[in-house]
Amino acid sequence: MDLLYAVYNRHRLPAFQIETAIWRDAGRTVVHKTALTPEAAAHVRALHAHTERLRGCLRGPRIRLPETALRGEGVLEIAFVPGRRVDDLLAEAARQRRADRLEAIVSDYLEALRESFPLQPQPVWHPDMARVFGMSDAASLQGLGPFLTPALADPIFENLIAADDGGYVLIDAEWVFEGCLPLAFILARSVFYFYEKQSGSGLETWLPRAELWKRLAAAGRAPAGPDILDRFTAMEDAFQSYVFGTNRCFRATEAYARLRYSVPALSEAIGRLQKAAEHWQANVRETEDKAALWQRRFEDIESSRGWQLVQRAGRLLDRGFPPQTRRRRLVDGALRRCLPGGL
Repeated sequence: MDLLYAVYNRHRLPAFQIETAIWRDAGRTVVHKTALTPEAAAHVRALHAHTERLRGCLRGPRIRLPETALRGEGVLEIAFVPGRRVDDLLAEAARQRRADRLEAIVSDYLEALRESFPLQPQPVWHPDMARVFGMSDAASLQGLGPFLTPALADPIFENLIAADDGGYVLIDAEWVFEGCLPLAFILARSVFYFYEKQSGSGLETWLPRAELWKRLAAAGRAPAGPDILDRFTAMEDAFQSYVFGTNRCFRATEAYARLRYSVPALSEAIGRLQKAAEHWQANVRETEDKAALWQRRFEDIESSRGWQLVQRAGRLLDRGFPPQTRRRRLVDGALRRCLPGGL
């Protein structure tokens, strides 16, 4: 099996630390979710259970789930789904500065969620809502409907692959809880993380996040109100604390600032470095060979009869005409005038 990509979630609490790796074996590509700690094995098993539960909840063909299978203790295999994520489509529209196209993609995404998941007009309360999302009671959810039940936090832009038939494939069903979540909260999460990933693109300057939300609210796609996004931000922060811990030094949004490379890209870079190292090693060997050649030439000169005669003549000259004497200076001057090129 060839490893194509791997990412490790060791910044999470131990119960949620997993490795996500993409493997290719005999032309078949799969994703493996593997527990990194003994506590995380239960989380991997729950991920499989969540996927199968959601498969039974889905209605219609707009959203599908990949096939999954448990492969031993703490390893879940998921069929790899090729294609472009919804946030890739949005990024393309953002680069073209096409607000209409961006809104159309978001609208179709919302329509797919509405058609595929059972929605409730009123909140369905469960203690998970307080434990995970920091809500006090069902009243804190009033006015935020419709609601997804079960409470599914995963169908954000980056977890949906756009299929050729106009549908979507939800590639991650890791966070599923009892109770409910506002559909608008899932939209707010999607928009927030998309804008975080696009923070260096200038999107916020020509289409601020709050302005996009206003447009969606005006079209009936999102709830309006001055504190809506603040309420959803508080829910998201509580959820992040549930996953990462309250005293975490890592923030989820910082993940997008880290450079990530696929395994093939790293292998290619290592190959280039190895070739460069071999080139420089060849240059070093060539230089060493030249130095050795000149060393042998010098040794040949030093051992030659002519060089020995020159050395003997020099010693005789030094005895008869010691250096730094007036007689030596006269001899040196005469030799410079007589010998070609001087002494």
